[in-house]
Amino acid sequence: MSDRTADKAKIRAWRKAAHQGDADAQFALGRMFEQGRLVPANINAAIDWYWKATHQGHAAAEAALGDIYVRGDQVAHNFNYANKLLSSAANQGVATAMLWLSWMHAHGKGQVYDPFRTLVWARLALMHLPPSETEHREMAIAYRDWARSYLSPAQVARARRLARKWEPVSPALAAVDPAPAPPWRQRIAARLRRIARAPCHWLNAKIGAPSREAIWRDWSAWDYAQADDDDLRDNDPFRTQRADAVALLDVDRTRGFAMLVDLAERGSVPSMDRVGWCYFRGFGVAADAEKSEDWYRRAFEAGSMQGLLNYGRVLARRGDVETRERIYAAGAARDWAPASYLLAQVLVERSQTRQTFLKARPLLERAAALGSPAAKWWLVKYMIHGRFGIREIPQAFRLLWRQVLEESAEDGPVTPAATEVKAPDLEPQGDGHTSRIAAPK
Repeated sequence: MSDRTADKAKIRAWRKAAHQGDADAQFALGRMFEQGRLVPANINAAIDWYWKATHQGHAAAEAALGDIYVRGDQVAHNFNYANKLLSSAANQGVATAMLWLSWMHAHGKGQVYDPFRTLVWARLALMHLPPSETEHREMAIAYRDWARSYLSPAQVARARRLARKWEPVSPALAAVDPAPAPPWRQRIAARLRRIARAPCHWLNAKIGAPSREAIWRDWSAWDYAQADDDDLRDNDPFRTQRADAVALLDVDRTRGFAMLVDLAERGSVPSMDRVGWCYFRGFGVAADAEKSEDWYRRAFEAGSMQGLLNYGRVLARRGDVETRERIYAAGAARDWAPASYLLAQVLVERSQTRQTFLKARPLLERAAALGSPAAKWWLVKYMIHGRFGIREIPQAFRLLWRQVLEESAEDGPVTPAATEVKAPDLEPQGDGHTSRIAAPK
């Protein structure tokens, strides 16, 4: 019997077993269609077979299907469903699923941004990956080292203990909820969404809309432009000494940083913000996320609006939603547009119920009225998606058109002098916006 005949017989046997409900055969067929091995590559057929195997609690199929949805491999990204699949597979000991969960926590995709959980899952992945998986092990090491830089020694030790005590759970307990719809129905829905987006893509091309990264930079620049701390700088009793310390930073970073710390300890609010930035960037001192957060907090509590923004974004990187809500509420109470917009986003991040969106709406409307470009965009997006009710959708398109006309009459976006700190940019490429911490003035 030739190899080709043997392969055909093998495929027929797997198909027969798969149609009879054999989860291993369903997974094998899915892998064949995904990789184009023995059969023509067909991602939709692969998803169909993986999906059937996941309904029987097949951990490897859950990991494979989650991998497809998180990468957006010829299908639309679905981070929420990928999170369910990968969590179930990881809890049953699948190392690649553990690595994906580490990536998701590092980039805030389908999971809350959390360096601590990034470290735990990266350690677990290293413990379960075989030595032959060198590429995956290098990725796990990269995320482990990145997460360590944001955690205290006590947190690192706790993550190590949790990884050592981890035990897999039974497939019955780890079984993922079934998909909200069969794959064929999801594909129809995705096609309809692409059709609905076509006018927006045409309009973007027509007006030469900037990239997503450029838009995020523009929004960040606007927020920091509103952080007017001129009074704090002008009334700083150590204004002259602070200027000397900042100038010294360019010549002797260590001495300049020491002078700034001394001024900050004596009550110079702008120096507090600068010290926080130095610790965040490792400028003149070893990078220390905890001390950076502490100095940003002190600057915020002393009345610095730039300190509020920087403190909030450090908290976002740590996943502390409650504290972010508290500090943004303090800024919103002062009718400050960036804080109102950010408070609305935190509320939506915590819960995406109809009541939450209705609670966030007045905050977005107030921030938009004060000129926040981010608030205008998110307000329109939520209206188009029907978050405030179906009757608001026509109004959303009128607001969108008005914004397009306003922006087309303005100059291009201003690129801020900002510093980007992000997780290792490993495959797959993250397409979201990363928090930017602006250097103090």
